[in-house]
Amino acid sequence: MHAVLELRDDIDEVAFQAAWEYVVQSTAILRTRIVPHNKFGLLQAVVTEDIGWAKSENLEEYLQNDKSIPMALGDPLTRYALVKESPGGKFWMVWTIHHSLYDGWSLRQIIHAVTKAYTGGVIEKQIGFHAFIKYLGQQDQDSTATYWRTTLANCQATLFPPLPPTIQQPLANATIIYQCPPLPKAASDTTKSILIRAAWAILASRYTNSDDVVFGVTVTGRNAPVTNIETMAGPTIATVPLRVRVRGDQTVSDFLKFLQQQATDMITYEQTGLQHIAKMGPSARHACGFQTLLLVQPAEYTFGNDKVIGEWLRHSQFQGFSTYVLMLQFTLAAEGVQIMANFDARVMEQWVLKKMLGQFSFILQQLAEPNPERELANIDTITTEDRRELWAWNKNVPRTIDRCIHDLFAEQ
Repeated sequence: MHAVLELRDDIDEVAFQAAWEYVVQSTAILRTRIVPHNKFGLLQAVVTEDIGWAKSENLEEYLQNDKSIPMALGDPLTRYALVKESPGGKFWMVWTIHHSLYDGWSLRQIIHAVTKAYTGGVIEKQIGFHAFIKYLGQQDQDSTATYWRTTLANCQATLFPPLPPTIQQPLANATIIYQCPPLPKAASDTTKSILIRAAWAILASRYTNSDDVVFGVTVTGRNAPVTNIETMAGPTIATVPLRVRVRGDQTVSDFLKFLQQQATDMITYEQTGLQHIAKMGPSARHACGFQTLLLVQPAEYTFGNDKVIGEWLRHSQFQGFSTYVLMLQFTLAAEGVQIMANFDARVMEQWVLKKMLGQFSFILQQLAEPNPERELANIDTITTEDRRELWAWNKNVPRTIDRCIHDLFAEQ
C-alpha cells in the first residue's frame, strides 16, 4: 500500500520524523521481515533498525519509482519518504507498507500513535502478536474440519460473477465508488455488516436464480477470545467462504437472525485459511472458488484529515492486488454506506456493475426498514431508475399484425 500524507505548512520536520521513529521502535510489526529457512520454511524476523528516510522533490516521480521496487523475502516491508517541492511548495510523506503487516484496525492505531508522539503524548509499547499466534496454534483441527465440511456440504452454488473460460486468473484492474443513502433508523440490533451480507446474498440469489449462494467475506478477527486483541498492532483479518441459503418464504427477521448466528458460530473457525478449507472436500473447494469478496469497515478505520500533522490524500491498496472478479469494500458512516468496488473490467462492464450496486443499495434499504415479517420473495430488486429505463426502452410499441407466421412466410 502507498499512503500519501500532505503535511501541514507549519510541521516540525525533525519532530515529525522523531515521532515516526518512536512509533516504529515501539511497534514490532513495523520492523518485521519474512525470511526463508531451510528447515522451518518462512519465518518472521523482528529487526532492530532505524528508519531509512528517502528524499525526493517530485511526488509522482517518487511514487512511480517506488512502485517498481519489490518487497522480496528478507527485505524491509515498510518504506518511508519525504517529498518536498521547491522552496515554498508542498510537503508530503509517502508511507509504503506490505499488506502482510497491517489491517484497517491496526493501521489507524499506528497513525493515531504517530500523532500522539508528535504532540508529546505518552505512547505505550504496542502489545505483541504472541498471544494471537498461540491462540491460532491451539485450534482443534478435528472440530474445525467438521465445522467447515458440515457448513459447505453439497455446495453447488453458482459462483457469481461467473468467470469466462478464457480468463484463468481474474485481476481487479478497475475501480468505481458508489454512495448508498443513509439507512432507515429502525429499532433493531442487527449490525450493518449483517445487513450488507443479507443484501448481497439476495442480489446474488436473484442474478444466479438459485437459493444457494456463496461469496467471500473478510472479517476483522478481533472477536477472537484473546486478551487485548483489540489493541494489537498487526493483522488479525481472515477471509472465509460464506454460504447462504435464500428462501423466498423466509421472513426478513428470521433471515437476519440466521446470518447473525452464522457469524457468531464462525468466530472460532474463521482463522482456518482458505487454502486449508479448500482441502476439506469437493464442496469446500468449490465454495472457496468464490469470485466476490466483501470487506466491511467503519469510517474511523480509513484515512482522513489529521488536524495536527496534515491530510492523508490518497492510498492505493486493493486495485491490482485483489485476485477476484469483484471486491467490494464497504465503509460505514453516518451519511450512509460508501462502496469501493474493485473489479476485473475484462469480466464485468462498468455500467452493469453500477446497476448492480444501485440494486444492492435498494435491497439494503428494504432490509433496514421496520418490516420484519416481510418475506424475502417480496424484496424488490428493480429500482425506480431501472423502471424508468425499462419504460424508455419500450416506449415505442411495434404495430401488431393479426396474421399467422407461416402465412407471412408463404407470401415471401
